[in-house]
Amino acid sequence: MKSVKKILCVLLAILTFCIVPSVNVTAVSMFDGEEEYYYNYCTAMDLSEEDEEVCDAFYAYMSDQSDAAAKELESITQDLNNVKKDISKLQSALNSLSNQIKQKNTSITSTTKSIATLETNIALLEKQIQDREEDIASTDEGIRARMEAIQSIIQVNAFADFIMGATDFVDLIRRVEGVNSITSYDKEQIKKLEEQKALLVKDRDILVKQKETAQNQKTDLEKQKSSLVSTQNTQQALLAEYNLKAAEIEAQQQQAAQNLSEIKRAVSDLSSLRTLTPSTGWIYPVDNFYISAGSFYYPASFCSAGANKCPHLGTDFAANVGTPVYAPANSVVLFMSDRCPTYGGLGNWCGTPGSAGAGNHVVLAMVVDGKTYAVKIGHMAKGVSKYIEWPSKDGKAVTVLQGTQIGEVGSSGNSSGPHSHIEVFYFGTTPLVDVIEEFSNKGQFDFGLGWGSAGLTTTCNKKNYKAPCRYNPLEIWNVKVGKSYSL
Repeated sequence: MKSVKKILCVLLAILTFCIVPSVNVTAVSMFDGEEEYYYNYCTAMDLSEEDEEVCDAFYAYMSDQSDAAAKELESITQDLNNVKKDISKLQSALNSLSNQIKQKNTSITSTTKSIATLETNIALLEKQIQDREEDIASTDEGIRARMEAIQSIIQVNAFADFIMGATDFVDLIRRVEGVNSITSYDKEQIKKLEEQKALLVKDRDILVKQKETAQNQKTDLEKQKSSLVSTQNTQQALLAEYNLKAAEIEAQQQQAAQNLSEIKRAVSDLSSLRTLTPSTGWIYPVDNFYISAGSFYYPASFCSAGANKCPHLGTDFAANVGTPVYAPANSVVLFMSDRCPTYGGLGNWCGTPGSAGAGNHVVLAMVVDGKTYAVKIGHMAKGVSKYIEWPSKDGKAVTVLQGTQIGEVGSSGNSSGPHSHIEVFYFGTTPLVDVIEEFSNKGQFDFGLGWGSAGLTTTCNKKNYKAPCRYNPLEIWNVKVGKSYSL
């Protein structure tokens, strides 16, 4: 019982941290980044007096952090309009929000664990209370039975017969002492019963206090969740405002490859195409991914202007950095850029010469099921050149077979998180060679189908699938936004 009380006392101290008076935290930095450790540390049993002082300091630190996070959120909300005017500030604001969300999640997870531990021990205490009540009931029943038996003896004068029925003096003394012993035992049992009842009341008081503490902690948890939701809403507002502008910015930033001579040299010898057989069907270009955004618009939550207002000309295959990227079909490599760091950010237009903002990217052309296509895969990790040698040293067109790894998922260029942005261009029965020559002559990474809002007018569903047009990747790979997939 003592061990249970000790556990409950420790948990009570833990779960009342938000009302602990301010203490002088002499080493705040010792807690920074170690919150999970100290949550576990302070829920251990048999804390020493020194340990409790450390934990008091930790709870004060967490309370200060919660206040600071709330003030930061309020400041970000107030400055939102100013941030909107300067895209270069968006990434910094988003990074701040992401860190705040991470801290909130850690705090919520740890607090939830504390509540679960408390509820487990409350259940244990309730079971012990129930057992004690059963013991009290059993003891009380035994006393009642003996008292009724003695009373019945006295009422019928059987007590005197019982005493006088002794065979000798020794037997008489034994019979009298026996009756006295029963009476003393009952008195002792009554005393124990009273003590047990007192302990029961005390335990119940502890239980009520623990329940009140748990309820207060749950209320605090809800406040943390509410703050987290507010933070996420602010982040979405920032993203929405950016995405409203991003499509037009992309259209302004896009340019033909500056080094057309490099592209021409890369496809000057198309003899390697003779051995490149058309593919039957597609394979996923990424393994273990989920679709975070589809084509041809961002979701309404990502666009402050609402649904179907912010153009998104590709589909985002989200996965961890370093996840392999594969050739979705037997392909010829039209272009490869490997000039950007693995991590970029919103407003980062790294990717030129080539497709501005696409970061490290590849452009492939292929024939699948008798139709000609081109596929652009963007935001790849630094190191594409490890998988693709482009242009080739001998001037022959570089080809890759379906399923060959051509790079890794990254977040390079104009990107807010790890994913592969994939666009598909459809050319119908146009010969593959003609598509290659057209690209090498003009270096247009939109294949003449437009960027931003202009690109929305050339989608295949708008053109009744008349080539050339932008094909929806969701249809190509039969995937849906928000769903996860693997090879």
